[in-house]
Amino acid sequence: MTGDHHWGWVRRLNAVEHPRLRLVCFPHSSGSAGSFHSWCAELPPDVQLMAVQYPGRGDRLPEAPVASVAEMSTHVVAELMRLEPRELVLFGHSLGALVAYETAMALRDRNRPPHYLFVSGSRSPWRAGRGHVHLATDEDLWSSVCELGGVEQELMDNLELRDLVLPALRSDLMANETYQPRCDAEPLPCAVRCYYSPEDPLANGPLLGEWTKATDEGLTLCARPGGHFHLQVDTAGLVDDIMTTLAGKCESVRA
Repeated sequence: MTGDHHWGWVRRLNAVEHPRLRLVCFPHSSGSAGSFHSWCAELPPDVQLMAVQYPGRGDRLPEAPVASVAEMSTHVVAELMRLEPRELVLFGHSLGALVAYETAMALRDRNRPPHYLFVSGSRSPWRAGRGHVHLATDEDLWSSVCELGGVEQELMDNLELRDLVLPALRSDLMANETYQPRCDAEPLPCAVRCYYSPEDPLANGPLLGEWTKATDEGLTLCARPGGHFHLQVDTAGLVDDIMTTLAGKCESVRA
């Protein structure tokens, strides 16, 4: 089947029927599964690309948003567990990094841990869960998000569209800013690679090294230009780095 399937949370974005590898992407606050469509052209033909569609946006716009990272991951895991087992890799940006991390832990608890976890534009789970932007007025909340550079100019100036996306955006920010990791969380049995931009005011600097607490298999950091939404800059380079990292892991395992 080509294109998005009709499950609620996890959407297949390309037509790979029998993949060697399944890459599942988790978007940022107010982001949608469609933001990863451009990745399809950059991936090898045996990699199935999937992305999470949170409620309250896209074709799920009428649904109430979910303001809990743990609840988001629970829904995602339920759908991933229905799939035929394949080598699984998770990528999450900003809020999506926390949802991907929680998803990885839940999959581990079900004896289906991911092969690799890629996180982007996010503090570690132990540094997340801070801030009060979700409590701001509509105007202040919108201004804060626009300043990060992730909103196109035509959307910034369109009050009708803004009012459509604000409920999901506020809910996502609440999920991010009230997030607390499990007290008894054990490190994951997979490596973690963390992408960040030195120009990102939300996630940069030495604190990102705390992602090492999330893994027993090692953490690597990769700096990219472009600010908080660096993944919109040189998408091909980002996807290539992910695939190169995975190839290197496979080679080290064989060695």
